[in-house]
Amino acid sequence: MIGRPQYKIPVGSTLDLDDVRWSVTGKDQGKVFVVNLESGEISKFSLAWLQKKIEDFSCKVKTPLEEAKREELLQYTGGFDRLENIKSKEERLNIRARLSVVLAIEELEKEGFKTTHRFLSTDGVRARLLEDAIAFSGDRHIFNKAKIGSTNSPWDLPKGRTLADWLATYCYFDRNEVVLMSRHHMKGPKGQERCKLSKPQLRFIQYVLSIWLRVRKPKLAPLYRKAMAKFKVSPQERAEGFVFPSLTSIYNWRHAISKLVETLAREGERQAVNLIGAGQTEIRAQGFGDEVETDQLHISLFINDAGVVRARRLTKAEENEEPAPNEIRRVWLHYMIDIATRMPLAWVLAESADSDTTMQLIRMATRSKEREKIKYGCKGTPAPPVRLRKVVSDNGNAVRNGKVAAALLGMGTIYKTVRTYHSNDKPHVESAFRTFEFQVPGFENGYTGGEPGALPGSDPRGEASLSLEAFYGTINRYFIDEAPHQEHRGTGMYGATPAQKLRQVAKKHREIKAPDVENRQIQLGITKEFTINSQGVQPFGLPFNSTALQQFDGAKGKKVLVHIDPDRLHYALITAEGYAGEPIKAHISMTAVRDCTLPEFLQLKQDAVDADPHLKDMDDQVLQAALKRRAEASGMFPDSGDPLNYTRLAELERRAERLARVECRPTESYAGTVRAGSIMDHARSVSAAKNTSETPASETGTESPKHKTFDKITESKL
Repeated sequence: MIGRPQYKIPVGSTLDLDDVRWSVTGKDQGKVFVVNLESGEISKFSLAWLQKKIEDFSCKVKTPLEEAKREELLQYTGGFDRLENIKSKEERLNIRARLSVVLAIEELEKEGFKTTHRFLSTDGVRARLLEDAIAFSGDRHIFNKAKIGSTNSPWDLPKGRTLADWLATYCYFDRNEVVLMSRHHMKGPKGQERCKLSKPQLRFIQYVLSIWLRVRKPKLAPLYRKAMAKFKVSPQERAEGFVFPSLTSIYNWRHAISKLVETLAREGERQAVNLIGAGQTEIRAQGFGDEVETDQLHISLFINDAGVVRARRLTKAEENEEPAPNEIRRVWLHYMIDIATRMPLAWVLAESADSDTTMQLIRMATRSKEREKIKYGCKGTPAPPVRLRKVVSDNGNAVRNGKVAAALLGMGTIYKTVRTYHSNDKPHVESAFRTFEFQVPGFENGYTGGEPGALPGSDPRGEASLSLEAFYGTINRYFIDEAPHQEHRGTGMYGATPAQKLRQVAKKHREIKAPDVENRQIQLGITKEFTINSQGVQPFGLPFNSTALQQFDGAKGKKVLVHIDPDRLHYALITAEGYAGEPIKAHISMTAVRDCTLPEFLQLKQDAVDADPHLKDMDDQVLQAALKRRAEASGMFPDSGDPLNYTRLAELERRAERLARVECRPTESYAGTVRAGSIMDHARSVSAAKNTSETPASETGTESPKHKTFDKITESKL
């Protein structure tokens, strides 16, 4: 077995281990004791484990000598440790020329010359150094462009003492050429000592900039003038000669503020994340349908269904109503894209961003798009239907509702919501929107531009001439014929087209999971409650019936839930409360509309109603006249102008009030009454009436009614 050498990790070294800095405090019996330089945590690592980390470049070891050397280098150069850190091209050219001279001096040393200060100052040696330096640099005119000398003679070769210092410094810092730079930036005071403003003046600058860094975006010049009138200066500061800093000084301090701070303060935190936030390039899907992203875009294009301008101010009650037939308006594009292949899965145009449109978008992604291909004359092949494994969307109103969430979860789809107005959370669909806007709406009449005021010389509302149906046809041709066949430069695509990626994924994974048709219709379809009759059920006026449905009903008129797929009206699925079997299929009995979609069927109904409104009015007049004649012939309808014909209702109401009274049995006896059974005895009843009216019976002499008994009746008294 070949022995493996051990890497040296001396005590005091710094370990950069997975972006965490540790300091080695000790070593004992194969263990390395370390302390975290950020949190102060004390821990220990196995020496063998650290050796493996060093081998796979996950751990970088910096010895104390290297740390001290680097600190000295940064202090000497003013913060530069590599040539690439210097932005000035002129300074990099100067370093290159000086390095050529240093290499020429080393060449003389190799030949055995002793490069003293006097030796390097002789004319013959200086001439040879220039010739050798030109050979090393490969540029004959390098010393005509580079400044290697002093300030008074920048293009002349320095004296021997300076040349020797170049060589010594270059060798001392481990042959790092950055030390040959001219250190003019190191001259003068450093840090706070360079500021010549007093503390009150600095306080005024901070006061102005703190107001300028607000989301209202105030202009700096008028803000500066108003701040001078508002800023409070103490008498002591006035006595010290306080003077307001100039507007130029304010601008200089403003330019020193980082772009991140300025954007965060003036654009707001939500917009700043979109403008300067770190992007996301991770690809979390490898198979078709493993993960999709969806979003909505308010298209920067005005739609005019008939080319007739109709402009008026809407009331608050009309804001949520459907637009008028010829009303000019902007529309929403709902879009879904596959992450693994960047293939467009679904696209829907709608008047608003709501849950119904999102359900329509999901239905389109999980069905065939051959209908759109044939209808709008597309030549390409659209994405096939797929069972969605994971859907990523923002927390907007179109998706943030129980209807969409329940449908996705019912299909077994993982539903993930990300932050609203944070495009970095779903970068793939957001970048597709930008490409779509520049390639499709930007070439149509009525385009408004990518942002407000982008086209000040254009009148998009007046130029709007494209109908919604025509624009939807353009979108279908783009997402079927163009987008899948364009080279994609996104992460993981490497210039391949989405169609090529789809073929690669299909070849690698062979098969994809087929959609569950019945579960899709129940979860994503339209559900209505109906009562079964002899004709079955009629959602939207469409008759659905089957033998199984009638056997389930048994002529009882049961209430059921009807699930229909708006894109496929071949049959409806029936479920009911307490019914645990398979959903009942009810086939459509109107075969003329079997191949229509629900929107097409409803449009046919509307077209039939609106075909000839004048003839419809005539038919209504004929119908009303026939009903009037039949009503007069029946004799049931009296003259509506006679007031006496309205008294029947009032009389019935009075009679009903009397019938509604409840009679009550009295709880005590009244004078002038006789006991039950003696009303036929006239003499006794009269005598009893007289006795009770003249002298009331005492409590002791009167027998209680409940203790009285009567003789048995043996003969009829009649």
